Amino acid sequence: MCLLKFCLFHICFYCLRFTADVSLITKLYVVAVCLAFFCNLIGKTLREAREAKGLTLAQVSDTTRISKAYLQAVEEDAYQKIPGEVFVKGVLRGYGNFLGLDGAKLVEQYKILAQGMRPEEAASFK
Repeated sequence: MCLLKFCLFHICFYCLRFTADVSLITKLYVVAVCLAFFCNLIGKTLREAREAKGLTLAQVSDTTRISKAYLQAVEEDAYQKIPGEVFVKGVLRGYGNFLGLDGAKLVEQYKILAQGMRPEEAASFK
């Protein structure tokens, strides 16, 4: 589950327990749904672009020299499986550019996403 979706779900849950302000809970839920969509956008975009070109992860890995495990990790939005934020950004940029996408834009989306992580999770990327 996307970390942001998970966090916002729990925020909504605690708001429901401690406040009767339904409009606040509704607004938080809408934000959670939007963020959940955004969380899955990077990996889904990469996977769909690869599949549209009829490529397997092994073929992309052979051509780009990016580890198949790292390619799979970014497609699953499982960035913690890649050792270091610099590597995550490099994989996103290189993989995106290889597929004809804007690699720099994917990195910017990742940076926004990473800012929403808990400190202990973000520290695992450094």
